[in-house]
Amino acid sequence: MKEEAKQTEKEKGPKLTKTSTESFNQSISQGAKKRALAMDEIIKSTAVNSNLDLYIAVTPEHHERFGLKPLRKKLQKQLSD
Repeated sequence: MKEEAKQTEKEKGPKLTKTSTESFNQSISQGAKKRALAMDEIIKSTAVNSNLDLYIAVTPEHHERFGLKPLRKKLQKQLSD
């Protein structure tokens, strides 16, 4: 009975797929994160990069959420400089 329960628990668990073991230099994303946090409007930032792409997620101050479009443009300009 216990063995059957263990088997069903294993079957219900998430199926993980190994996609890559290659590591990337994250200094680019760390620099982008610091530049974003240097802006007064941003309170939290997370960034990750691969060979060609940089992904960054930021949390603006509460009152800045109403003007996300200008904030996005300002952040893009800050990161492109």
